[in-house]
Amino acid sequence: MDVGTSGGLEGARTGACLMIGGYGKDFIKIKPIAEAAAAPGAFGHFGPVGSGHFAKMVHNGIEYGMMEAIGEGTAILKTSPYDYDLREVFRVYNNKSIIDSRLVNWTLNELKVNPELSNISSTIGSAGGSGTKKGEAHWTIKLAKKMGVDTPVIKASVKVRDNSFKDKEDSPNGFRNKVVAAMRWQFGGHPVKKS
Repeated sequence: MDVGTSGGLEGARTGACLMIGGYGKDFIKIKPIAEAAAAPGAFGHFGPVGSGHFAKMVHNGIEYGMMEAIGEGTAILKTSPYDYDLREVFRVYNNKSIIDSRLVNWTLNELKVNPELSNISSTIGSAGGSGTKKGEAHWTIKLAKKMGVDTPVIKASVKVRDNSFKDKEDSPNGFRNKVVAAMRWQFGGHPVKKS
């Protein structure tokens, strides 16, 4: 069996999202364990061994793109001619808008703590470490290329992470990176806080 897992620290405490691969007869045996470990309805059997982790790998590629879009939009709002209170914008975004999500909520949480995100580094890590080309999104891009699927959004988000150490902390791109890093802190406790 293989089980790709999502949900971060909160999922580990209150129920995760489980993407399971393996033979059907084996899945039936572990189904009660999956049901106990997952949030309600947050697990599924996707096919043979490997399919669970493959689905999780693609999940992480999607996650990178979504996080990057939120970071870019937040930087545009902050740099715009309008004096937005980003906490208020994200409060509204997080109430029945199309982009209402855990990622938007986690961004709001960090903006409430520090609207300038001055406590967050503008260098974004990735699952395999910045620049290592070992994280799940890197793997997604590599496999997609072999399958003939173009992944411009995922590629761009990975490139931003890999090059984030080049962006100045106080620049618009530095703020964009801080938003992405702040989300990583919220869901996974990744080391993104400034020392």
